[in-house]
Amino acid sequence: VFIDAGYNNPAYWTEAGLKWKGGRRGPDKHGDTNFRLANHPRGNVTWYEAMAYCAWLTEVSREVGVIGSEEVIRLPREKEWEIAARGPEGLLFPYGNDFDSRKCNTDETGIGQTSVVGLFPLGSSWCGAEDMSGNVGEWCLNLYDEPDGGLKPEKSRSNVVRGLRGGSWAYNGNSARAASRFGDYPDSSLGRLGFRLLRLPHSS
Repeated sequence: VFIDAGYNNPAYWTEAGLKWKGGRRGPDKHGDTNFRLANHPRGNVTWYEAMAYCAWLTEVSREVGVIGSEEVIRLPREKEWEIAARGPEGLLFPYGNDFDSRKCNTDETGIGQTSVVGLFPLGSSWCGAEDMSGNVGEWCLNLYDEPDGGLKPEKSRSNVVRGLRGGSWAYNGNSARAASRFGDYPDSSLGRLGFRLLRLPHSS
């Protein structure tokens, strides 16, 4: 729906994202079969596209009353992501302290691509979040060099490496630890990169 209704509205894009977008009418891989698999995390999405999607989803969700007028939907900061994954006990993985390939989609699982969200219910985190270990790496709001930071306006205009969390189906279990950090440029679009949404009562 976003590709048809919001992708080409410049109001949803950061300055650097709009420059990257250029004449694109949708994600580079949106015509591929794997991109359209039902209930799979959406891979092959750049940080710029994820940010634009959040801006669009916030607006339409307010319009239809799904969220309040002061609520926002955005990418999580790495610290927020890690709290959701590790919980108050500071677990090494969302499901415990020992890696278990039966609880996540990593290279050891052997699926070789994204999997349906909820396929590994025993791998859920303490707050019920699915697939925080494996499946796709998830874009975070902050710069890689500022894991505790947010997004200052001037930083949104730059093509600087952003934080990623969660490992992926293409990486091993060690990469799927809740504290493992990765980074990539915001214009990267790979089948192992996706994103997770955070809903907040205000734009902090």
